[in-house]
Amino acid sequence: MLALGVLLLHYRSWPGYWHLRVFKPLITLRIRALLFLTYIRLCTLLIRAARALRLPGIPSRPTPPILSLGIPGAKQQFIASIAQKALSEEEGPMSASVVQRWKGWAGLDDCDWNWHLSNSAYAKNFDYARTDFLASFLAPFLADGGAPALGSTEFYFLKEVPIAKRYEIEVRIGGWDDKWLYVYGRYVSRKTAAERRKEKGKAKATDTATPATPTPRERVVPFLNFKPVTASASTASATPIQVKGLGDVKDLSASFTTAADDTDVQSVQSMASVSSASTVELALDEAAALSASSASDVRSPHHRAGTDDDQAEWTVHAIGMASYAFKTRYSRRSVPPALVLAACGFGSGSGPTPTPWDRMQRMRFGGAPDDAQKFWAGGWAEGEAWWDEVAQKWEAGRVRGMAQVQRRA
Repeated sequence: MLALGVLLLHYRSWPGYWHLRVFKPLITLRIRALLFLTYIRLCTLLIRAARALRLPGIPSRPTPPILSLGIPGAKQQFIASIAQKALSEEEGPMSASVVQRWKGWAGLDDCDWNWHLSNSAYAKNFDYARTDFLASFLAPFLADGGAPALGSTEFYFLKEVPIAKRYEIEVRIGGWDDKWLYVYGRYVSRKTAAERRKEKGKAKATDTATPATPTPRERVVPFLNFKPVTASASTASATPIQVKGLGDVKDLSASFTTAADDTDVQSVQSMASVSSASTVELALDEAAALSASSASDVRSPHHRAGTDDDQAEWTVHAIGMASYAFKTRYSRRSVPPALVLAACGFGSGSGPTPTPWDRMQRMRFGGAPDDAQKFWAGGWAEGEAWWDEVAQKWEAGRVRGMAQVQRRA
């Protein structure tokens, strides 16, 4: 019985469990598609058979709208349904609401001899959280035959997760360049009453009038206090600073919740060397405006941005970062992340028509059967880069995020 109990307590370490859990969201998408299309086919066949047999009442009833679509229309509707999260994000992929939360707990199989979550468990559970994120926001690209290729992962450990502690991994987009998409995960847990009392005692003993100086560790760890773009952002007054190649631009200190230092400015300077002056200058101006919040919007560094429970207190245990390159089964060439985001519905909620989503849907279902295949096989590199127009709207958030990514060095 003891051996059976130990075996059951370690069920998450059984052979094959990791594979099932990682591929669970992808398998779920495939099953949903098969069930939906099977339902359409079956109902269509039954209605045709009933009308052929002239069963009472069937010929006089109108065909349900969903069945009048046919198989191509049903596929189009299904692709639109799995892109709803991205289509509803008017602020783009760097919005505070573009987040996927994975919930877990520190069980016996995930802890080391110190009764803390082991380092390997951070990486294992980050695999689950990242796959959930990709399946939630980039499902249309996966359905088109795309495959995100993991390039690197790294972790910054801040505070241990004790055994039996429940925690969450918040996965967000950190930024992207011409090839790589960077995602980060914050390992957070709700503070207990004892932890809150302990922090209140420390706060009383500390002079709150003196602003806290960020420690070297806080300046190095990316996305520790990073706050995504929110709708409550307002324009802020900015002090001009000198950025190489651009002259006077607005101070980006408001773009980071940590204190501004030379590292942040150098990060922006390094990005200025790979972007056009006009694009970066516009992005810097927008970043300063979008990131400055009103006094009522200032929150704790451990606040879970984007949640309804603004008063909750959270502890950040670790930061995980990963980089992805996007490939397709039709070509070994890397697809730009901005194109992948636009093809999945980001930036199509409003704006001039045709939107990027409209263009992709026409290629998938409105033309020749292999139009989408030719596009992903390399056709995107030969024609007009129509996704750049919508990507310009995200440039401010991308610059902020990439400045945080640059802090890894």
